Amino acid sequence: MVRVDPGLAPAEKQRLWQDAIAWHFGEADLAIRRPDRFAGRIVTLGDGPIRLVEVASDNEIGVRTRRHAAQARDEVFVVALVNRGRVSFEQRGRSCVLTDGMATLFAASEPYVIRHDDPAEVINLTAPASLLQSFVRRPHDHVCRAVSTRGLVGKVSRDLMVELAQAARTGAPCDDGGATAASGPLQLALASIAVLLAEGTAAPSGLGDRQAAMMRRCREIIAASLAEPELGPALLAQRMGVSVRCLHGLFRAAGTTVCDDVLEARLARSLQLLGDPAAATLRLKEVAFTSGFATPSLFAAQFKRRYGRTPGEMRRALLAGG
Repeated sequence: MVRVDPGLAPAEKQRLWQDAIAWHFGEADLAIRRPDRFAGRIVTLGDGPIRLVEVASDNEIGVRTRRHAAQARDEVFVVALVNRGRVSFEQRGRSCVLTDGMATLFAASEPYVIRHDDPAEVINLTAPASLLQSFVRRPHDHVCRAVSTRGLVGKVSRDLMVELAQAARTGAPCDDGGATAASGPLQLALASIAVLLAEGTAAPSGLGDRQAAMMRRCREIIAASLAEPELGPALLAQRMGVSVRCLHGLFRAAGTTVCDDVLEARLARSLQLLGDPAAATLRLKEVAFTSGFATPSLFAAQFKRRYGRTPGEMRRALLAGG
């Protein structure tokens, strides 16, 4: 078990947490938004190709850049189940926000952004691509697609993962003989989650299947159009082939707005650029314009409001690994 207590010095917390995340998931740049109150815990189960890693922490932003990905030797996927809190995942131009009882898949060996601003607990199953592909034919199709664990299969999957996480925390034996002999239960958990992935993505709360498909298409267009400062309801409605009124109704049903979604996507893009060593020579105003902000001052204000640091401070923290 790795534990980072609130009483430790902020620099020591950063070092311990950075090393622990790198050990379990691979190298990434981490930023702790409130180091004075940060606390975290990581427990693991399994020593085979499938491992369960439960991560509980106060707040963090993890950015795996292309530089990190270039060092990866093996392709590894992670099924992430949010057991408590609200966590956002961004990868391959897609994004999803998970709350209690929702899961997604991400490729740990590729660039990604994972963020939560408040305490969260995530149960992760890590597995090599070769093994996951025996359950899911095209795993990349499911990256950053949210699935719910409300149905029967989902409830079984979540209960099993929670039970395994509890065994990891307490050192209790698994059904097949102990924490070090957990490959059977872990493989069962991976197989059951794979069924959920194969059944398709969960519709956002309040949306039917057709509306959910429209929302996914809207977000794909947003991700592809971020550099256009005029991106907003009118332009998005035109590219979707619907009226502005219809578009607003769709986003309202999903519990958000067009402008909020566009802003979140732009902030996520800017965060990726700030943490990417290959983009270190970009001036901050170039980061702002590339992410679609009309002015550098607007970018700076929105960025600090969202992440608690100025863009310059965040870049220095991410590129320094702290």
